[in-house]
Amino acid sequence: MTNTEAAVTPLNGVTAGGLDFLKGSAMKQQAFVLTLCGFLLLVGCKQQKDFSMIGAVNRAITGEFLIDFEQNTDLTDAQPVFGEISNPSSNTDGVENQEPIENRYDVFLPNAVTVNHSDYSLLPDDEQALLWIMEDRYRYYKTAFYVLDLKTQMSFGYAADQYFSPACTRKAGFALVWYKKLEKNRLAASDEPCLRLTDTYFYDGSDYMPGAGTLIRNGYRSYTIRELLHYLLYNSDNAAYKALWRLLGSGDYVILAEELGIPLEERQELWTYMRPLDLGLIWQEIWAYKETGSPESQLLWQELTNNLYNEISESVQGADVIAHKSGSDEYGYHDAGIVVRGENAYVVVAMSTVPLSQVYGHEECINQVFERVDQVMQDYYAACAQ
Repeated sequence: MTNTEAAVTPLNGVTAGGLDFLKGSAMKQQAFVLTLCGFLLLVGCKQQKDFSMIGAVNRAITGEFLIDFEQNTDLTDAQPVFGEISNPSSNTDGVENQEPIENRYDVFLPNAVTVNHSDYSLLPDDEQALLWIMEDRYRYYKTAFYVLDLKTQMSFGYAADQYFSPACTRKAGFALVWYKKLEKNRLAASDEPCLRLTDTYFYDGSDYMPGAGTLIRNGYRSYTIRELLHYLLYNSDNAAYKALWRLLGSGDYVILAEELGIPLEERQELWTYMRPLDLGLIWQEIWAYKETGSPESQLLWQELTNNLYNEISESVQGADVIAHKSGSDEYGYHDAGIVVRGENAYVVVAMSTVPLSQVYGHEECINQVFERVDQVMQDYYAACAQ
């Protein structure tokens, strides 16, 4: 990437500059018909009977039976519902004109996959494959996933409300709020003092942080803010992350988290804990921002679709576009992003406590989850088109 520095002596690492980008596009919606069936992901899980606190649009799959939370259905009276199709236009069993769905309220029963805002049945082969991944091959590690259709907000997940050390997957949320802030700065009056994408930062070693050290290897030199954002997402450079954190702050991320209902620790640090649901909500916001078509939103999308360590693309074949941000360390192995196929798009997040030192090739637990979930979503979209 070209370094376009402003010809001004650096002051506290930053000088002034300008900006010019591309424009984007929007995606239209279509009605759909749902079909899938649920599954049990832990051996010996206890049957749940009192679910009255959860609305009827939230359903969990335990074994082969669909439990309607609102009716307190006893499992002894439940019947298999493989292949059942719900109303495609309302997502709430035929009730029209519902309030907009907010996925922040998605719920997840212990030791089961929970489906929100839809009835749906999983094919038995998919159920058994996921069961084997979670219970047999990786039974010594905690693994969770979350899937969200971006048209209907239908979602399903396993242990998606459990906390993990997210490693670098967290950087996608910060990139989102920083690009939004830089867009706002671009639109501000030209004489207003604020950072812009072509402003210049000088790396002098004070923002050193080990990991993906492009800035470290290049030595002391200047970078534009745009270049820092590129390295943040392309190869997950930690020194770029620390520099951007210092220059642009975490305040906008805190605001976004509060708007999305993401629990925050009292003190925000460079690294913290997150749930798969939290990452799913952030990627939902990334998609909404991309759909605005602003220059900054398109630049963010470009970076997210052209970065390294894409575990989703290693597992998902034939997709039109895959945007993602992965992360791994000795506390976990994760990836999160968006898979686009034609007019359909879904968020997928998989997180595991498998340490990086125990990951061999691209056949690990989260890769297998991505592969199986994509097969489920392709079947789902095929049913919607009927």
